[in-house]
Formats: sequence, structure tokens, C-alpha cells
Amino acid sequence: MKIEDLVITGIKTNMCCESTARDAYYRDYRVFFLADATGSITDEMQLASLLNLALGFAFVTYVDHIVSELNQSTAR
Repeated sequence: MKIEDLVITGIKTNMCCESTARDAYYRDYRVFFLADATGSITDEMQLASLLNLALGFAFVTYVDHIVSELNQSTAR
């Protein structure tokens, strides 16, 4: 299917979402992790996962940014 990019959203940032992002990274996908479309039990757990992922496993970004990029891409 020639999929290269994945956008990660969901709950349990520090468990399921982070595991999915890391697995995708190791499978050579470009991972976009939406900080405002994921969530954890505590703010500390959320921030810890976002920092870990931003160090190399994913591009941590926001919904508005991804939507803007998609709109620009379809306009081309």
C-alpha cells in the first residue's frame, strides 16, 4: 500500500500509544504523535511519554498542524 506515515491518537499514552509509535518507528514508518489527541492518567505520565518519543521515535505535534498539512497537501 506504500504507506510511509502514521498518525497516532488514543488513550493510555504511556502504554498503548507509545508502544505503537515505537513499533512503527522500528518498522521504518514516519510517526506523527498527536500530543492533544492522546492522553494518560496523569499529566506527568503524558509528558514523560511525549518527551521520550520526541527524542527520536516520533514527531510530536498537534491536531491543528496535521490537519493544516493535509489540507495543503490536497490543495497541491
